[in-house]
Amino acid sequence: MNQLHFILRLFHQVYAMIMNACKLQCIPSRMVVLGLVFLRGNFSDAQIINFPDINFKNALLSSDTNNIAGIGNIPNVFFIDIDSNGNNEIEVSEALSINYLFLSSNSITNLSGIEFFTNLTYLRCDDNFINSINLSQLVNLVNLNCSRNLLSTLDISSLSNLENLFFTNNQITNIDFSNNPQLEVAYCGNNLLSQLDFSNNPHFYDLGCKNNPNLTELIIKNNAHQVFGTGTWLNECWTGCPSLSRICADSFELSALQTYLSDCGIATSGMVISSSCALDIPTHELESWVVSPNPNQGLFTVLFPEAIPQIHLELYSIWGQKVYESDPLAAKEVTINATGLPQGIYYLVGTSPGGTNCQKLVIE
Repeated sequence: MNQLHFILRLFHQVYAMIMNACKLQCIPSRMVVLGLVFLRGNFSDAQIINFPDINFKNALLSSDTNNIAGIGNIPNVFFIDIDSNGNNEIEVSEALSINYLFLSSNSITNLSGIEFFTNLTYLRCDDNFINSINLSQLVNLVNLNCSRNLLSTLDISSLSNLENLFFTNNQITNIDFSNNPQLEVAYCGNNLLSQLDFSNNPHFYDLGCKNNPNLTELIIKNNAHQVFGTGTWLNECWTGCPSLSRICADSFELSALQTYLSDCGIATSGMVISSSCALDIPTHELESWVVSPNPNQGLFTVLFPEAIPQIHLELYSIWGQKVYESDPLAAKEVTINATGLPQGIYYLVGTSPGGTNCQKLVIE
């Protein structure tokens, strides 16, 4: 019988004994209830965490002063025995005492249970077989390394304190950095990413993105000086990105960027490198147009108040790259399937004998 079951059983036994005593001694039942609530509250921190992956649990249990897995509070750095009471279980109170967690190379496939380590500032779980991570409760995380796993998605939207992120050698296709204002470093090589946008990361300066064959667009314009090559964490080139066709950077770093690409042997003859990230087309919206739903996942309908003769529809990325085009048609309603496009902001341009208009839409 585990500790939690023992505590609950003991609680009910004590409750029954006290209530029987109340009947004999005329003790006010309100006092008994208040006392039991207090007693029960003291047991809450003894909640045992369920770890479906035995390798994850064993890695935590093996941590002690000689075998690093967990580190206590900073600045008083010390390696600790995570299972502090020695019962071969990890309680919530024990998880809360950990700030740094090292789980590299432990054959872990499932990190369920990590959500109880809410005081983590550093998590390293690289070189495992993890295919998903729930990071939503780890709001204090500053450093994350989940490289060399089996991840196809990585949601970091709750990590507003995140500064350093390493997720190389996975299968990730899209990632959103817009909710990570403190982000400084990101290494994402050997993935399947199609777009990278750091425009909402004012402190960002160090990127590693090699071997992303689907990467077409890169935005590093954030009013901060990027560091290229020497001086970066891994001093690597952005090679292995044959589809990369557009880079938007701050004007004051364009020269350094060009030199870096040249030194890395990356051909730029067919590449657009500019400090202008926005699409230069009319941005006013025709009120009579309705795009529904918006945002969408790539499948949406364009509704007109009446059939427009010879309407020609084109969909552009924020870089001005045409990603969809229709034949001229007369229609009151048009359904567009762009489900293969990466997440981001797009502009739908409609041209007819009456002129050209534009509607902004979001694919998420």
